[in-house]
Amino acid sequence: MSTPSIYDVIVVGLGPAGSSAAYEIARAGRSVLGLDRARFPRYKVCGGGVSARLDALAGREYHATVEAAITGITFRYEGREAFTIEGRTPLAYFVMRDRFDAFWADRAAEAGARLCDAEAVLALDETDEHVTVTTASATYRARFVVGTDGALGVATRSLNGSRARRRAYGLEAEVPVGGCPPERRAILEMWAVPGGYGWTFPKARGCSVGIAGFRGADPRPKARFARFASLQPALCDQRLDAVGYPIPVYTPGLSLASARIGLAGDAGHLVDPFFGEGIYYAVWSGQSLGRAVVGQLDAERPDLAAYQRWVEGALYPEFEAAERLAALAYGYPRLWYESMRAHPDVVDWFYGVLRGEIGYRDLWGRLKRHAVRLAPAALARRAAAIFAR
Repeated sequence: MSTPSIYDVIVVGLGPAGSSAAYEIARAGRSVLGLDRARFPRYKVCGGGVSARLDALAGREYHATVEAAITGITFRYEGREAFTIEGRTPLAYFVMRDRFDAFWADRAAEAGARLCDAEAVLALDETDEHVTVTTASATYRARFVVGTDGALGVATRSLNGSRARRRAYGLEAEVPVGGCPPERRAILEMWAVPGGYGWTFPKARGCSVGIAGFRGADPRPKARFARFASLQPALCDQRLDAVGYPIPVYTPGLSLASARIGLAGDAGHLVDPFFGEGIYYAVWSGQSLGRAVVGQLDAERPDLAAYQRWVEGALYPEFEAAERLAALAYGYPRLWYESMRAHPDVVDWFYGVLRGEIGYRDLWGRLKRHAVRLAPAALARRAAAIFAR
């Protein structure tokens, strides 16, 4: 296949967002070049949680990469108390990102995209006619660029410069099967870190263990992780090498599109601030941006502003509701924990979000309507515990 002098689209970054966009564009018969700085398949630090609602967006073919599935979650507080609430159907799947991301990239290649790994993009230069993409080994031109190279990537910087971003972080370690809890289930630990939670997620050959903080910077994240691990009976005697990473949670006010460059996934800070889920929104935004680009390729005066409006109308209201939930759950973790334990039917509403049956806005509305019923139970349990001491 000959190399075009100018591609219809260059996709910068081949995670789920970039590969989803590349697939949409390539299957429309357009020329696509995908570039990624890493060599595939590559390990990516990530808890690897995928909510079951992804099935409605992308089908079930990706299930070939799923290592574990859950129908319920065990909630814990300070490593001492725990309760488990089972759901009716699968809530989430857990993957290793090397296999999972390779699946999406292979899917794009099969649709006709040309993919080049181990080729880092150094700069983007947008003009009225095209975008020049410079790598360490070549210079390319494209009518459009899809930027999906992460929150700190070239594409995000090209549209937003060094604009301040919200500080959220994660630390994660992979644990071999012999060191994991015997139960093959997801565990969420409230108050593992201020403004966040800890987790244990099952995988085929072990488990992922980590913490995530959403309510501001933490000067001692590794100490927080060590404390969280010490509270887990199966982990307390193990040496865990945790790797840290920024979580690009929803950040209003970012520019997500120019005339010829659009951002999706982590590059657009499209991670929800409650669960910290990014994969679902990466695929959704990647698909939407890919379709928007296809619609603009033959336009006389192309402009991706409609994609930005779509994000602000479809995703931002959900993220705003998720942020209000996060303020409650992580601001008052003990009361939140007690309320969940007293009202398993309410926990099933959260499960409904993961299953794609309702959204965060629906969930927030339900909680407001039932506030009188929910809050007194939590307060009563807390008062009883205080008097018992």
